[in-house]
Amino acid sequence: MIQNERQYKVTKAKLKDLEQELSKLLENRESATNSHPRLMRMQSAALEDQIQVMYEEITEYENLRDSKVRITIVGVAYRR
Repeated sequence: MIQNERQYKVTKAKLKDLEQELSKLLENRESATNSHPRLMRMQSAALEDQIQVMYEEITEYENLRDSKVRITIVGVAYRR
């Protein structure tokens, strides 16, 4: 979970890097003769999963930061 602007910026930069890495992997899939096709699929699936998680975290943080989401805290009775 992204908790502050610094983490937000780092996550966005990492997301960009992963998207570029996935793009290169997909471009080289056709010309890669020394890699097993199953390994290539697993690598691209792993990158796609990481990218999806980062998109979700970024969206969640942006929504919270921009007050698009309301959080309701319900009190719980405490007895001693």
